[in-house]
Amino acid sequence: MEALGKSDLKIYGRKIKKYIHNNSFDVILMGSSYWSPMTWRAIRQARKENIPIVTRMTVEAERKRSAGILLVKKFLVGRYCREMSAGVYECRQQKEYLEYYGMREKSLFSAPCAVDNDYFIAQYKKYDKNILRVEHGIPEGAIVFVTTGMLVPRKRQKDVIQALKILKSKGLEPYYIMVGDGIDRDSVEDLIKQNNLKNTFVTGQLPQNEMSKYLRMADAYILPSQNDASPKALNEAMNFSLPIIITTGVGTAENLLINGKNGYIYPVGDVCKLADAMKQIIERTDRIQMGEMSREIVESCNYGRIIEGWMKAVEYAIDCKKDKKK
Repeated sequence: MEALGKSDLKIYGRKIKKYIHNNSFDVILMGSSYWSPMTWRAIRQARKENIPIVTRMTVEAERKRSAGILLVKKFLVGRYCREMSAGVYECRQQKEYLEYYGMREKSLFSAPCAVDNDYFIAQYKKYDKNILRVEHGIPEGAIVFVTTGMLVPRKRQKDVIQALKILKSKGLEPYYIMVGDGIDRDSVEDLIKQNNLKNTFVTGQLPQNEMSKYLRMADAYILPSQNDASPKALNEAMNFSLPIIITTGVGTAENLLINGKNGYIYPVGDVCKLADAMKQIIERTDRIQMGEMSREIVESCNYGRIIEGWMKAVEYAIDCKKDKKK
């Protein structure tokens, strides 16, 4: 993507203003790109046309910001939120974030993080776990952990490798499969070799149906991210009836995890706590029941609830506009 110059911004700004002016919108739906000049041009024109705006906001709990950025953000996001008539949120953190920056609780509506549950359930039913394990040379009775996503520093897959090193010192050597690729791949594979983890593999980037095979082979799913506001990969994995291990950096944790029931949560970067959680998964005899609970939980996070949340927010925004006219 090329950076836009001042002349480009003027051109796109005029197009946005013209587009909004020439269409009889009842409401405008907007993402949280409050850093973009285009956002503010759209807001300005919407205000001029008396069109309400509904926003969606994401929050990354463990993301660190400098004092200067936080100061600018407090002014900018506060102003942005004051321009919004209503908003939708995926988790409590996002709701509290919007309230902190000035939006009223009654103007906020839940639209939980969701994926195409029907598709992933179909993928789960399509493949036989035991057949897949035989095809991939995984012995009967082995415990398999899996992660999916880019191999980049923010995803912290190296934490899992360090946790495996701890488990190995205790005589436990489960399988760990990383589905994905990225700038960390070479250093990840070097770390695997350094620690002689013979049951740990990187598959590279795979198409969705191939990724589904590894989720079907797994006994548990790990999301070790530094920060992930609403990771769709977690919802996908839960459709495969998997216990989950996630960090405090996952925004949707309280929506999708009942700690100790369908998995465990641990502080970002705490490899000892991660190793403990993995050890508990290995030793538990009710992993199947834990996985079934994951699937039941994620069933309630679906497209229908997203649509319902957005519709309520839109209706609220339009009603507010009507009230102002009275």
